[in-house]
Amino acid sequence: MYIIDMLDFHLFGFNPMGFHLVNVLFHAAVSVLVFVIALKLFGEEFGASSSPPWHSRLLRCDTFSNHPVHTEAVTWVAACRASLQLFFVFFL
Repeated sequence: MYIIDMLDFHLFGFNPMGFHLVNVLFHAAVSVLVFVIALKLFGEEFGASSSPPWHSRLLRCDTFSNHPVHTEAVTWVAACRASLQLFFVFFL
């Protein structure tokens, strides 16, 4: 956690937009990993073209990425721990 904060400060200084950008990027990466894990868990029927319209498949993981409970982890600079923890748990 502190390493990410030090890297953010080294790259962006006191500009809060850089810190928010890093939070959004980690949240986007976690959302992609949730989609990949769902594909692996549910197999081909999750991504099959014979299922209902293609956007319904995206809505399953879109509810994770756009759910209001994640607002704190994305908008607060100090709360990027949640996205970092999920990223490394899902990535490893």
